Amino acid sequence: MIRWSDRTPARRFRILLAAAILLFFLIMSLVLYVSLDRYVIDDTARNTENAVQQHFTYLFGNMFDHQDHAAPQHMDKVIRVHFDIYDIEAADFFHPDGTIVYSYENDKIGQKANERQQQIIRSVQETRQPVSSLQANTLSVWLAVTDKDSGAVQGIVHVTRNISFKTELFRRILVTCLFALYLCGALLYFSLKRVFDRSTEQLEEKAEKIREVLDEIETTYDASLQALSSALDSRDNETNGHSFRVTAYTIRLAQEMAVEEDRLAHMIRGALLHDVGKIGVPDSILLKQGPLTSDEWTRMRSHVEIGYEMLKHIPFLQNALEIVRYHHERWDGNGYPHGINKEEIPLSARIFAVCDTYDAITSDRPYRKGRAHEEAVAEIAAQSGKQFDPSVVEAFLRIPSEEWIGTGRRATDYHEDNRQFERLVRFPQSDESKAG
Repeated sequence: MIRWSDRTPARRFRILLAAAILLFFLIMSLVLYVSLDRYVIDDTARNTENAVQQHFTYLFGNMFDHQDHAAPQHMDKVIRVHFDIYDIEAADFFHPDGTIVYSYENDKIGQKANERQQQIIRSVQETRQPVSSLQANTLSVWLAVTDKDSGAVQGIVHVTRNISFKTELFRRILVTCLFALYLCGALLYFSLKRVFDRSTEQLEEKAEKIREVLDEIETTYDASLQALSSALDSRDNETNGHSFRVTAYTIRLAQEMAVEEDRLAHMIRGALLHDVGKIGVPDSILLKQGPLTSDEWTRMRSHVEIGYEMLKHIPFLQNALEIVRYHHERWDGNGYPHGINKEEIPLSARIFAVCDTYDAITSDRPYRKGRAHEEAVAEIAAQSGKQFDPSVVEAFLRIPSEEWIGTGRRATDYHEDNRQFERLVRFPQSDESKAG
């Protein structure tokens, strides 16, 4: 079963739209049913009241005047003939004191109304309004009969009327109205859905164009970073490709440690720009063949903060600054520029530190020959828990030597070809690009 969170926003909107329209029309159906039902009851009760009043005025005017509280027997047929016209199935005439003076059931005549009937009689006498209720197809109506001259209540009539013909008409009207109502609801849903789908398609087309532009911009940014990195390598030493190799190493080691895909793009940029601060270091120090003095080391180490200050105001590179700023920190806290240790150092910087040291050991320099892979591995392993994070060293040692050496060789070969290099490091999209 597909979870709600797994559905696309467009799919969720369509479901919510359908639910909202369905709920609205269900409420409308209920309102329509109650309104029609109330109308049938009220209209039938009103017609019944008018009919009863009319017949009492002209035919049964003295029905409640007898002292013995019994209607003349000859009136029975007259009453039934006239009441049958309105499908009245039963009738009880009550004197204002609650005595039955006439009934379709002769044995009721002369009986007193029960407590519930007395309450209804009092209510009808006081309000002069009919009291009605509907059960199945039978409408029960209590009516006050008033004198046409004085307006005084002469008596109370209780009739039960078969209104099956009206309830059947009511059902037909209700079904017709509900059909029309839900047809309108379906048309409304599909109309709104069509408008939404067309709008969504237009938005997706525009979003795709925006993504293409962002991808092009990002590609341009990354190509520029690679060009800048290559220029820095050329200035710093005679062997080009250092930044490209450490970048390739960093991504391979990060993948070995199962670093999230979204972080890899930032690590690539950080690795390419890790020594950008050396722009601020004089050539006399940067290219010096012999050992550096204490002051020169201070100037050399300042490249970390120089690089950070250069890049910190660029939003695109904010997450890449971890490597730029912290790649010379040590696991034991004896690094620079902040002297932080262990997990205080960002993981990306801890990974990069191993890769940077490996490339420094194995690469040729004007003043020395690069050492073998096995020597670099032994030296890095010896610094586990001192200079390097033990977990990073452990992951480094798991990578086969031929794979590691091949990665570095290809990075050197591809450093002048941006597309080849991107394939080598599997240049992932950043989360900013995905958001676009």
